Amino acid sequence: MRGGADTFPGVQHGDVVVTGPTGQPQTKRIARGTIAAATATSLTIKSTDGVDTVFTIDANTKITGGPQSGSVATLAVGKTAFAIGTVTGTTATAERVLVTAN
Repeated sequence: MRGGADTFPGVQHGDVVVTGPTGQPQTKRIARGTIAAATATSLTIKSTDGVDTVFTIDANTKITGGPQSGSVATLAVGKTAFAIGTVTGTTATAERVLVTAN
């Protein structure tokens, strides 16, 4: 999916249904806020309204920002981040995570 944090100004978190590459609907989850927890396989972003959004991290997740772009090491607790992912069932798998300067 194209775009980054500036593509969705003012959005804190939520789900949106878009037309996927095959023409079928896909649910995307978006979150912006502070990294509350991060592991090699999971990311939790706390938005300013207090809502925690959890994403699964996998080998296809693109992580940018900071000196270790591309690495889960970039996902430090307390950093500001924007994430977007695809929802399957109740699980959101992050496609892109942008870590920004605090």
